[in-house]
Amino acid sequence: MILSVDLGTSKICAVLVDTGTARPLAIRSIANDADIPGLPVDMHEQDPLRIRELAFEVMKQVLMDERATGQIVDAIGISGQMHGVLLVNNDLKPLTNLITWRDRRTAREDTPGSLIESLEKLGTDREHAVGCRLATGYGAASLIWLQRNRLIPDNCTALSIAGFVAASLTGIPSIDDTHAASWGIYALRTNKWDDESVNRLGLNKNILPDIRPSCKPLGELSIDAANLPGINNRPVVCSPVGDAQASFIGSVGFSTDTLVVNIGTGAQILIPSPECVYGEELDAWPLPLGGFLQVGATFCGGWAYAYLKDLFKTIAYEICGMEISDEEVYERMNSLAASAPPGANGLIIDTRFSGTRKNKSITGSIAGINAANLTPANLSLALLEGLVRDLYSIYCSSTPPRPRNLFASGNAVRKNRVLRSIIQRTFYLDSFASSVPEEAARGAAYAAAVGADIISRDKITQSIQQIVDERNFE
Repeated sequence: MILSVDLGTSKICAVLVDTGTARPLAIRSIANDADIPGLPVDMHEQDPLRIRELAFEVMKQVLMDERATGQIVDAIGISGQMHGVLLVNNDLKPLTNLITWRDRRTAREDTPGSLIESLEKLGTDREHAVGCRLATGYGAASLIWLQRNRLIPDNCTALSIAGFVAASLTGIPSIDDTHAASWGIYALRTNKWDDESVNRLGLNKNILPDIRPSCKPLGELSIDAANLPGINNRPVVCSPVGDAQASFIGSVGFSTDTLVVNIGTGAQILIPSPECVYGEELDAWPLPLGGFLQVGATFCGGWAYAYLKDLFKTIAYEICGMEISDEEVYERMNSLAASAPPGANGLIIDTRFSGTRKNKSITGSIAGINAANLTPANLSLALLEGLVRDLYSIYCSSTPPRPRNLFASGNAVRKNRVLRSIIQRTFYLDSFASSVPEEAARGAAYAAAVGADIISRDKITQSIQQIVDERNFE
């Protein structure tokens, strides 16, 4: 069987996949409570040792499932939140916290290492080479900020959080090509660090890790780590995969005619492409084992709905003195959204509350308010419609030919039928979803199984089609 772990921003999940059927045997998840408290509002860091501890714990939990009894782990797959970076010493001990994709310190215009400063040095001619425009939260931007502020110690190596966990299991510090691309300085066509970008930024190249092919065997589980996740043998550990690519594979396998809309804490649209295509709204990211994705992302995604939930909770407490759980508020919001007509009686919400990767000055807004439509039901529906509308506008900028099918994934989609209905009527494509959760963790297992030559691509794709149980989900 294949064991995988997904290191998400808000949750960490482990999955066991049967190598005979390519179907998930057991799934376990645990909240990621590794956030560092007390930071300035524009900083977001997590404790890498706590993340590793949680990852090992959830791996132990899934291996304790009765369906795992007597089974041998053939390979370990890892996926993780992208863009983030931490520094480790030669003994793989963290020297910094994980600076995550949500960190916006480089947006400060009056400090050394600002994003504006980095973009001026880079120019625009390298964007097609690396497949993206450097943005807040990207690894290279964070590293330049650390370097310009003299916060990079001697003899250290930069890693992704997935690379840190992989190194903890194998003793091999490295980064896979999917995470390397998310840092903003990876040359997609030559599969190496883009020397021109690194030189223009003035980044110390000695801190950049070796690049390994995503999902290919990285090394055996080390003797020192063999007992940490509760594994009795020494399976091969595969090089990690970014959570966006893992979510794509976990949703549709290696299909080339299906786009994926993934809504969780953030929101992404993932469009398969045989070519490396970079556009104004869409980055180009490598897919494990060949091919590319056109990827568009928003900062808020499901967080926007949580933002409205917090407003309703605050109103209930400050006006009525009532304390209501998150679950109760979400349930009521979903019900109210379902009761409102499409279009929310003219109410329109722009959910770009944190700006965009290319324009941090953009803010959210509420428009179309009249004397009758400012209601909780219309607010709930209009926010969901705004979230999907933002993704659809990104999709419209993609390069034809466009996929014929749409797969909606992520916990926000799975828990909210109204959101699924909005997706279908907005994109107007043959749309489907699955009730089986944790696409990224399953995708990491599937990709590792193919990368380690244990299961074929076709078998993975066929297995996923069999567990999709909710087509045309309006």
